[in-house]
Amino acid sequence: MTALPAERILSVDWSPAFVWITFRSVPGNIYELECTEDLASGSWTAIVPNVVAESWTTTVADPGASQFAHRFYRIHLYGVRP
Repeated sequence: MTALPAERILSVDWSPAFVWITFRSVPGNIYELECTEDLASGSWTAIVPNVVAESWTTTVADPGASQFAHRFYRIHLYGVRP
């Protein structure tokens, strides 16, 4: 049996309009990119839901990130391929 990689953010890149988040994934699995502006709040918001991974790494964009001074991200495994 092969161990599946844990969800893990590999890189965060930014441009004036977007922040691009690349994470480890399993092809066919479904993920959500979540964010918060305040780690102490414990409140996370799904900003890119239902991302179906097509390869072992996946990149998604947060188009609203440029309006915040800082933002924290995490990846949530939403569904496992059958």
